[in-house]
Amino acid sequence: MEEVQNLNQDDNVDAPIQQQPNSIATCREKRMINRLKRHFPKGIDVYFENIGGNMLDEGLLHMNLYGRIAVSGMISQYNLKKPDGIHNLFCLISKRLRMEGFSEFDFQHKVPEYLEFAIQLIREKKLLFVEDIAEGLENAASTFVGIYHGRKLESRLFKFQLTEN
Repeated sequence: MEEVQNLNQDDNVDAPIQQQPNSIATCREKRMINRLKRHFPKGIDVYFENIGGNMLDEGLLHMNLYGRIAVSGMISQYNLKKPDGIHNLFCLISKRLRMEGFSEFDFQHKVPEYLEFAIQLIREKKLLFVEDIAEGLENAASTFVGIYHGRKLESRLFKFQLTEN
């Protein structure tokens, strides 16, 4: 598998945040729809979908023949009164794509095995992540809302200081 880049809206959107071999394409914002061809000129073989809507619709057009799409969410659709329709489902047939949904609940029995594996990768600096820490209760609401607008990718943490009254 060729190297693929993760893209982040808050950083320089034209630069990958990590260049790790065998990573999966994850785009976080609608502005990146037009960048798919530029960033993936040979198309996409494996696509991890958790945005839905326009991102999924455009992603289908950029998939390679026999590509695979793993779907774990559709965050852009959760709070809409009328969810967006997907217009490019014909790509599933014409490109012979495989698209499958999954939930982490299906794999709870594998959590201990995963933790052992992931912790070792973190220690070896082969698995990298970014933490976004918001400090203070006054920043909690805007920080939480940012999740739904694609701000920051990895972990979002809230840090509060409890005081006695």
